[in-house]
Amino acid sequence: MKKQKKDIVKKLSKKIEKTKVNIKSKEEKQRKKEEKQQKRKKNKVLIKTIELVETIVYILAIIIAIFANLYGNIYIQMIPILFILGIVGKIVFNRPVTTTVFGMIVAVCAVYITGIRSIPKNLIISSWMAAYIALGELCAFAFSKSWYYIKKKKSSSKEACGSYLLLIITLIVSIGVYNYTNSNIFDLQKARKRLDNYLVQNYSDSMFRVSNVRYNFLGEKSFEFYMENIKDGKIYNFLVSKDEKYDIDDGYNKLRNINKEKNINENLIKYFTDNKLNEKYEGIKVSIELNEVDNFEFKILKEVSKDGGDINDDDILKYSKEIAMLINDLKNFEYLKNFQQIIISIKNNENTSQNITSYLNIEKFFKDNSFTMEHDYEYIKNALNVEYIN
Repeated sequence: MKKQKKDIVKKLSKKIEKTKVNIKSKEEKQRKKEEKQQKRKKNKVLIKTIELVETIVYILAIIIAIFANLYGNIYIQMIPILFILGIVGKIVFNRPVTTTVFGMIVAVCAVYITGIRSIPKNLIISSWMAAYIALGELCAFAFSKSWYYIKKKKSSSKEACGSYLLLIITLIVSIGVYNYTNSNIFDLQKARKRLDNYLVQNYSDSMFRVSNVRYNFLGEKSFEFYMENIKDGKIYNFLVSKDEKYDIDDGYNKLRNINKEKNINENLIKYFTDNKLNEKYEGIKVSIELNEVDNFEFKILKEVSKDGGDINDDDILKYSKEIAMLINDLKNFEYLKNFQQIIISIKNNENTSQNITSYLNIEKFFKDNSFTMEHDYEYIKNALNVEYIN
């Protein structure tokens, strides 16, 4: 009897122990399951955090690249930043199309901030920037494909050859596009040397120093040098065209000529007022203007209304007499003696095809005192009959 009781107790003890072990096992499994769930949650949070940081870095990279290409100095602009951005967008971030689209949006805003308000011009500049990002993405795509075929030992397959060809074509097109829109270091050095020689010939060596340089690819391609004048501290633009001659458009001299033109015309108006010539020569416009090559031109223009009729010999004769008297009245105007010729014109407000323009040599009016008024206006009339410009 005692033995049976012991056996029963022993069995019960084993069952209790087994139950405890099962409970512990279940609790351990539950604990591990909860740990895994917590780990997964942490991993999800970590992944989302990494994705957020990656997105921020990605956005900043695009913005910095666009602004560096627009606002950086000429040497930074010559680095293919946008092309590299396209490669990074495809290989590192694996967001090829997004890079181009977002780059285009940022470029439109950045170009607008620079002061370019013209929508067509803004879109042209922004589009080529987006296109260069897209070329970088295409190059990265072709490279990835080529590398894949090389790793799989299928480098001689048709697909692999197509990837190689696409990669080569993309690189050649990218180099050509970037050279067109940003030029290159060799052309920049030629333009800089040409400008330095020009400054030495026309100004003192220490009068100007380079503040910044830009390359203009729209219209006539040229390098725009922002030169600081050491004396007045102001910035003047010198354009050096990118052609065989590397011609220079002198912004400093142009501004001096504009101020000089303004000053001369103010003196001309004062001369007319002081000598009461406005009433005497009503309908005749006298001006001194800068032409396209920055030379001053003395112009006398007579406007007539013929009501559909043509300018005839009587009109020319009448105008010739007025010019002869006007030139005689202008003899004491100090600036007139600086000109060898005057541009004389008759403008028909009703029929522009009858406009007459000619050049009159006026040296004789100051050198040959034997000419009479009659000879003068005959000479002018003959000059007007020489050239008719439609």
